[in-house]
Amino acid sequence: MNNINLLKIKKAILLPLFIFLGCKSDKIDSPDFTIKFINQKLYLKEPKSRGEYLTPPIIKWNFTIKNNTNEERLFTVKNNSKSSIISRFYLIDTIRDKILRLETTSIYVLSPKSIEKIEVNIPLKNYMDIFELHETYFNRLDYSSDSSKIKRMGESILKNSMIVYFPNNKDIKKYQITEKNNLKLIKDKAIIIEK
Repeated sequence: MNNINLLKIKKAILLPLFIFLGCKSDKIDSPDFTIKFINQKLYLKEPKSRGEYLTPPIIKWNFTIKNNTNEERLFTVKNNSKSSIISRFYLIDTIRDKILRLETTSIYVLSPKSIEKIEVNIPLKNYMDIFELHETYFNRLDYSSDSSKIKRMGESILKNSMIVYFPNNKDIKKYQITEKNNLKLIKDKAIIIEK
């Protein structure tokens, strides 16, 4: 997804909408999921092997997802522009007035009361405008010397932002047809991630 195109969509309307949806809560029921930020790691150097790898530098955020129900639940996130998944994971930077769609492995079926770990990769090259970096910064394969700088970038954007998960039951309905027809629909409302 082109982050610049997303930001061009009337930010004055979009940001308040995200905040309103994210703050919407059901006072009686707890959400089906609790999502918590755990830690940040950095991927700074391309491995020597030429297998599958991501181009550094990358900020990696780890989260846990807890199924708060007594039934299996599906957690899914659109993980690339071609994916048909509707559920989304967003970081909303309230200081810079920026929105970043977070991507992760797309499908988890969580057992009752279980906890899963997920990792979100943020390749800095894909979000140069958010991190205020120039294209010439990405002319090497080892960023170990910039470890402190990149660590601060990740911590800063995390501190100034809210992270929101927007589930959509259409994803569950599709999954019911192809994989598991016993999965229940979830509370179709935004979940603010605990940091």
